[in-house]
Amino acid sequence: MSENMYRYFGDAAFQQRADRWQELVATILPVANYLEVQQLFAAQLPAPLRLAGVPVPERLARVYGATHRFALTPEVAVFCQQRPYSDWQNSAFEDPAFFLNDTLLLGSISHEDAVVLRLSAVERQQLNATGYDFWCEWPLDAQ
Repeated sequence: MSENMYRYFGDAAFQQRADRWQELVATILPVANYLEVQQLFAAQLPAPLRLAGVPVPERLARVYGATHRFALTPEVAVFCQQRPYSDWQNSAFEDPAFFLNDTLLLGSISHEDAVVLRLSAVERQQLNATGYDFWCEWPLDAQ
């Protein structure tokens, strides 16, 4: 694998590093322009998301399905940065995923405790050296 080639790698036990979720989100936010989530049951959208909704693309490579897509406005970015990983588990809105246009940058299956990140081999090695565990290559399917 080329050191500059990007692939998706998963950490299938992210709860062990949940305190570092905001750190990952902070690295993605300056690049991402969309947030997607899966709504599991009826609930009002959090205030920062209400005005930022955009259509969800039908066929897109994702870690998990999405029911909502939001433009990553400054208010949505602050909301995402402040929300701990545990708030995305067993709640009305789960499985946050961050995109640059239609390219997944950071995705999750929060109810299964999996986080997937788009990384080069060098970036993966550097992150794992700091205590992350992006160990398995994660294939993406259009959903």
